[in-house]
Amino acid sequence: MNQKIYNRLLEIVKDYPHSLVDRDLLSLLVKYEFDAALSCSTRSAENLIVLTNLIDDKVMTNYFGGVWKQLEGDGPSDEKRLTARIKELKPRTILDIGCGENHLKRSFPALTGLDPYSAAADIRKPLLDYTTGQKYDLVLVLGSINFGGIEKIIAECEKAIRLISERGRLIFRVNPGISHSSDESRWIDFFEWSPSFICNLGHGLGMKVERLERDRGGRIYFEWSALKPKQ
Repeated sequence: MNQKIYNRLLEIVKDYPHSLVDRDLLSLLVKYEFDAALSCSTRSAENLIVLTNLIDDKVMTNYFGGVWKQLEGDGPSDEKRLTARIKELKPRTILDIGCGENHLKRSFPALTGLDPYSAAADIRKPLLDYTTGQKYDLVLVLGSINFGGIEKIIAECEKAIRLISERGRLIFRVNPGISHSSDESRWIDFFEWSPSFICNLGHGLGMKVERLERDRGGRIYFEWSALKPKQ
């Protein structure tokens, strides 16, 4: 759940308690505060968690579906270096979670791009809603597992791990909590990744940290592979 949106909704309800029974007023307040056009139902008005999730989906769609632009600058996740790294790994199958404009498909035509907000994606679904029997030699997570609370982050990492093949690998770029400059991003709940969290979470999920580097824009680049079972 997006805690920033939820906390602001609590403040709105405290300031306008009658908004819980006046759905039209609540819809106006939500549009004014979050720039999210919603028709607030009785159910969403009574359950602020439901309403928080609806607003969060609108905020993410508005930003990543139209405003967001890819990071610029040099780093291990820039397209040139990342392309070289992928070729070095020689994966037969690739999944790009949060593929954005799906640029990497130009270099790797067999790549599958997954993104709920981009028309360029091969599959327009959130990661947690994606079901497939396919296993991938390489899963790319370049900034897409970075939103919401720790429970959501762990659930998405677990799902990404289940999608890799036996000797598969995950390549991540994560944000240590740096807010984007655009006004449309002010209600996005950025999770604060850190090297210690990367190592501890990886160990807890049975993954080995293969690489850990500073990346462009203050981000963190790392790679996970499955820990080999002890003989």
